[in-house]
Amino acid sequence: MMKIPFTWIAIAILIPALLGLYSAFMIQRDELKRTTSNQNNLLGEKYVLELTNKEFKHSFDSQKKVIDSLGLKLSRVVFTTQVVTETKETIKTVFRDSIISGIDTVKCMQFTTPHLTISGCLDKTNHFEGFYQSVDTITQVIHRVPKFTILGMRFGTKGIEQSVVCSNPNATISYKNYIAFKK
Repeated sequence: MMKIPFTWIAIAILIPALLGLYSAFMIQRDELKRTTSNQNNLLGEKYVLELTNKEFKHSFDSQKKVIDSLGLKLSRVVFTTQVVTETKETIKTVFRDSIISGIDTVKCMQFTTPHLTISGCLDKTNHFEGFYQSVDTITQVIHRVPKFTILGMRFGTKGIEQSVVCSNPNATISYKNYIAFKK
């Protein structure tokens, strides 16, 4: 029977162990770069986070629900943004030729929905003074479209698509555009 030298056995054990350690080191180095970049972006003027799927599910539940409602898999999402818009305006106008003229009391109205608030009063001189406020959340999701599917598994990337959703049911998105620059 042939005896294998101890050094060959040690080399056979050490090479896979060193490769495993190197791989773990590279993963940790990339994770450190990602978290450092996130911290720098939060402290600086930019606000860009690079999150893992698990971190995204935990921290951004509302955006996750929008992605699910669009029928997209989180693994295919390239990035997502969310913008909240709020419009406030004070209204001052005079009612002319109205049926209300000649009333001595002040008439007020208030209308409130989850996305719109309107309130105001009409005084005895037919001057209306009011306020309106509109709030909307716009979510944008950029995702990869798979090239082909085999046995339910998706492969390749046919293209990149943009999906934009408004939380306000009365609002419509009249234009959306996605431009990617090559570096």
